[in-house]
Amino acid sequence: MIAGFVALLLLAVFLVTSVFPRAGLDGKLQPIVKQHLFGAVEWELARLPPALLPHFGRAPDTGPAGSQQVLDYFGLLRRERSLEQQIEVARVAFSTSEMASLESQLASVGKQVKSQTGAIQRTIERQIRDTLAAQGIHNPLLPVHVSFPPMKFALERPPNLLVVSPRDRIEPLREITLDPRLPAADRDDIEARVAALGYSSLVVEIGGIGATFPTFVNNDMGLRDTLDTAVEEWLHQYLAFKPLGFLYVLDLIDIRRSYDIATMNEGLADMVAEEIGGLVYQRYYAPLLEPPLPPEEPEFDFNAAMRQIRLTVDEYLAEGQVDRAEQYMAEQRRYLETKGYYIRKLNQAYFAFYGTYAGTPASSSPIGAELAALRSRAKTLGEFVNQVAGMTSARALAKAAR
Repeated sequence: MIAGFVALLLLAVFLVTSVFPRAGLDGKLQPIVKQHLFGAVEWELARLPPALLPHFGRAPDTGPAGSQQVLDYFGLLRRERSLEQQIEVARVAFSTSEMASLESQLASVGKQVKSQTGAIQRTIERQIRDTLAAQGIHNPLLPVHVSFPPMKFALERPPNLLVVSPRDRIEPLREITLDPRLPAADRDDIEARVAALGYSSLVVEIGGIGATFPTFVNNDMGLRDTLDTAVEEWLHQYLAFKPLGFLYVLDLIDIRRSYDIATMNEGLADMVAEEIGGLVYQRYYAPLLEPPLPPEEPEFDFNAAMRQIRLTVDEYLAEGQVDRAEQYMAEQRRYLETKGYYIRKLNQAYFAFYGTYAGTPASSSPIGAELAALRSRAKTLGEFVNQVAGMTSARALAKAAR
């Protein structure tokens, strides 16, 4: 019953923030996006009932055999993506016979993926749930060792996200979910039409969404990224029942906007996801794999470069030099491409979206360093989560981190 209420609450938030138009800017955006909106209601109606029903089948195998099944499944996903790319190459070359063979292989692999997805999701959910519990992260409402909200996710391609920012500052004014399979031409058209309104915008391919039940986790990622994303999106639901997360919900539905609260919430979720994802990977999967080769020292420090770009853009915008900031970002995007880092569009909306992740170089906020300082002092991950989740301002975080 409680899980059903939570699911309906999340759906309501998702609809308010992503679908229902409001006055002002939303009225201007509606004609641009209305044909491309993600069908949230239809998606939830198809997946909510099965997610709420208990699974009466055999309990997921979280031992070596179950973990090997997960590894094999991600091998199938890699095979599926490879075949799709080969089909595109064959299509360009007009190789009809090769296309027919590849499409037959793709159909076979696709059937295997579809038949295994449910079991793989349950195995990973159990592994994450057990690891969270071991770290003292159980329930945001009651001091009981019962996991809540339910750990449920769907391995699917999530919606695209349209991020809209002012041009004269970096701030996410709107985030609107769009069709997961939005064609590139439509994406470019949407961004151009938003630009004509005087705003910066970017259509982003995201890794997951926590404002649905089950949560979205992109099925186009490797295992480690999948683990991290599944944890992160669940934690957003967990935090919604804490002061910090509740304020973030108010930010999302445009009742009490706060970029600092959004950055704290996203930064906390990102840090916890990386830590829990690493623990799950090391316990369940690393023993089954060959030790990776030590990473080579990169010749180019992307993080340092991106950090400097963000700081320089902030300076230009603070001085009112909007055109210079945009020219500079375009120049730096081309420079990064010469170093092997392709970013489709580098603008205010890019930094507005990625800048909420406090630990990334796209952020110029001190919140990432403050969160790291608190984590280094906390005895357990659970203690760290509960400390930050109880905060209601960036000022409180800064004071605690001193």
